[in-house]
Order: sequence, then structure tokens, then C-alpha cells
Amino acid sequence: MAAELNRFNLLDKAIRISNSTVDIERRLVNMLQLFHREMGVDRVYLFDLDRQTETLSLRSTAENKEKKPGSRFDLKGSFIGQAALKQAPIIAGPEECHNLPEECRRLFEGCQALAAFPIMDDKLLYGILTLAHFEQESYSKERVALIETIAREMAGTIRNSRLYAESKKRIAELSVLYEVGRSISSTIDLNEVLDAVVNITAKVLMAEGSALNVLDDSTNTLRVASQYGVIPQSCRFKKPMEEQEGQASKRAVACVSRPAPYAGPAYDDPYCPGMREEGGNKSIICVPLRFKGSFKGTLSLYNKINVPNGRSSEFDRYDLELLTTMGNMIASSVENALTFQTVEELARHNEVLVRNLSCLYDITGAMMTTVKLEELLSIIANALTLPEGLGFERALILLMNEDEDCLVGAAMREIQEVKSNG
Repeated sequence: MAAELNRFNLLDKAIRISNSTVDIERRLVNMLQLFHREMGVDRVYLFDLDRQTETLSLRSTAENKEKKPGSRFDLKGSFIGQAALKQAPIIAGPEECHNLPEECRRLFEGCQALAAFPIMDDKLLYGILTLAHFEQESYSKERVALIETIAREMAGTIRNSRLYAESKKRIAELSVLYEVGRSISSTIDLNEVLDAVVNITAKVLMAEGSALNVLDDSTNTLRVASQYGVIPQSCRFKKPMEEQEGQASKRAVACVSRPAPYAGPAYDDPYCPGMREEGGNKSIICVPLRFKGSFKGTLSLYNKINVPNGRSSEFDRYDLELLTTMGNMIASSVENALTFQTVEELARHNEVLVRNLSCLYDITGAMMTTVKLEELLSIIANALTLPEGLGFERALILLMNEDEDCLVGAAMREIQEVKSNG
């Protein structure tokens, strides 16, 4: 009856720890310390499962000073990994402890008995709970069942923590998307849109630099080349675009013709030879922008920075998903701004054309009021130089002398400002 009461008390403490309000790492350490204090386990380890690499990595111990950062081993290399593969507890004695791989032997040095329990719920395996003893130890069915129950409670704690962290991340992403959409939708001016895009994307994803390039496929000209921060030399198209009046280089065409997004080290980018040559091992992320018209382009970020320590980090799939979502809004805003810029240019051109045609009509009407040569020459010269006319600074009218087969000056006008300065 006393043993049952002890098990009940142990479960009660485990549940209380699991539902406490401290952070997840502190809760897990407290659970490991529960085994150490209440069950007399010499050392307690918690290993995380990495599904991509199929390895176990040390996450926590009952005492932080025992933790050995970097302890990692394959699932198939030890009985601890077998507990993960079989998803069942495994108890090991001195012989199994002696035959562990070198990495495990160093971690469990001096242990004569080990017990590995999978931390899992009804769907997922999260890691392995390992109990180590300096002397031989036996595990009864009741003891195994009790530890399995606590391990399941630990699985729920880890699952809830991950769901909470994922929810916070998604809320932050939605907030970012809202701010990005609000910023780039608040103006139709192309330069303001471009500045907002490269600034916001670099700061949101913590990148050293950002670049946005757009090509007009119908004319093969680079319509947009905007950049922020530090970017590789091979990706700086802004100055060449201004010098070459927008004509796109082969490298620029290759950049904006990217068929698929990419996130990872620069030397592995399959679509950009410039980045492979210059970028080295710096992390980059580049997504194509989808336009409805004849434009195509890319948005690229360079060298992710980890803010707490200021060191370089790598863009992950979450960064890629966020930038891809942002890219859809950005492409729409940039295309609208480009269309508005084109309409403005056409309007200015048409305004000048209408003004010139109106001026020519007025000149023609004035010339029809007289047949005298001097008056006609005066009307033409004034129409060419007056601000309300064609607005030239100087005008010289020459008439053909057919007898002498030469041109003879008939009238000249220049605006007063030019004459006084000259």
C-alpha cells in the first residue's frame, strides 16, 4: 500500500511540474530531477530526436553541470537508439553498457545499468528518456509502467510547448505580413515601394542585405534594380542599369529568370553562377516574383544574422515560406507601381504632344492673318521662341536665294535671359 502511495505521489508531482508556468526547459529539468530524487537514479538524460538526420542529441540532464553539449549519435548505433526505433523501453546491464559506441561510453562512463524509455504520444516520438545507475539495478513491471506514464506526460509537455511556439511564430508572421502589406500598399510611387520592400524584408528576416530586380521581358531591359545593405558584387545591378540605360546583362537575365526558390549556402545555388563564384558559404534566400504582365524578377536576401550573438546563421524553410508569401504581395504592389509609372510617362508625353499640336494650330491661325513676308517671319520667329509657343532659346530663319543659290538670314530671335547672359 505504501508503494502504491509513493507511485501516486510521484505521478502527482510529475503532473504538477508539467502544468507549471515556468519555461519548457526548466520544466523538463525539474522532471529529470524528480527521477533523481524520488527514484534514486544516479544520472538522468533527455535526448531529442532529429528525424531528418535520424540521430539523438542530448537536450537536458538532471543537473545542468552534467550536460555535455554536442553529444549526438545515430539511432542504430546503440540500444538507446533501438528504444526509439522499436518505440519500447529497453533495459541494459553491464555488458550492454560496455559495448556501447565510444560517444555513448564517454557520456555514461561508470554506469552499470541503463534504462531507455521512448517519450511519445499516440502519434509522434519526441525523444528518449535515459536513466543511468552506477550499480546494477532491476526494473519491475510496475516501475516500468510508472516511468512510461511519466514519459508520456513529458511527451505532452514537449508537444504543447511546440504548439505554443509554433502559434507564436505564426502570429508574428501574420503581424509581419500585415505590416508589409500596409507599408507597400500605402503608396503607388515606385521608388517608395522599392525602398520599403528591400528595407522591410531585410529587417524582418535579419539579413545583411536585400535586392529586388525586375526585367521587362518584352524589351529585355532591367526596369527595377533596388538594393539595401551588404550584397555580393555579382548581384549589384543598380549602377550598371543606370549606366547602360536599363539594358540587362547576361548575369542579370540569369538572376531574374530563376525558375524556383532557393534557401541555403551560396555555393549550392543551382540557378545563380554569380553566387556560386562569389558567395561561398554565406546563406542566401532567393524567390522568383510572379507578375501578370511581361515582367519577371527576383527578391534575394543575403547572409542571415543571428541577433543575440551577431554570428552568421542560415535561412530555413520557415524563412523561405514567409518570404514566398511576402513575395506574392510584393509582386502585386511593384507591378501596380510600374504600371502607374508607365501611365504617368505616357500622360506626360501626351501632354507635351497636345501642347505642341495646339501651339502649331495657333501659329497656323496667326500666319493666315497676313500675306506680308516680314510679318510672317516675325510670327514664326516669335512662335518658336516665346514660352507660350514652342519655347526654344534661339531661332534663326534662313530663306533660299535661288539666283545666288545660297541661304540668306531673314529673321532671328532669342529669349531675353539667354541674350543678357551671353
